[in-house]
Amino acid sequence: MPENLKNVYGLLIPRKERAAVAAVGIENNKNRRGGVGHLLNIMFSHDAAVRLMRSSDEDVVASAIQSVIDYFPSLSAHITHSLVYRWPAAEPLSPVGRSAQLQEYRKRCEKELPIAVLAGDYMSMPYTEGAAESGYWAAAMIARQASHITFQRAAYGSR
Repeated sequence: MPENLKNVYGLLIPRKERAAVAAVGIENNKNRRGGVGHLLNIMFSHDAAVRLMRSSDEDVVASAIQSVIDYFPSLSAHITHSLVYRWPAAEPLSPVGRSAQLQEYRKRCEKELPIAVLAGDYMSMPYTEGAAESGYWAAAMIARQASHITFQRAAYGSR
């Protein structure tokens, strides 16, 4: 692992700079449990993923290595195993402004609890941690509002 990435959980490669890879997850830095080696989760951009969908595993791995060589210069010499996953509809494209829309949704929910509260990776960040974060937010927000309602009933009597 390059010295400057030893404590980095992942890289998001800016659109202007990327060849085919949009992000790299350095899984060992996400959950440090010891062990030998490093697990990299290399994620292609939408266009590259579509282009490589029917390519051989070897071609997909070669494209991934070539696309991250600037970040991991000696990667190819250290690969002991690779596994290619293909998800034709893995992550929807998120339009510019989506995070502001999600923030506005949360503010509206905080003001007035809706009948149903939406949570999941699509309501936060597009991966498992996003699903957990939005679920935690929804549960905490409902608990805050429920305790407020309970307090009001106790203070004013149940109707």
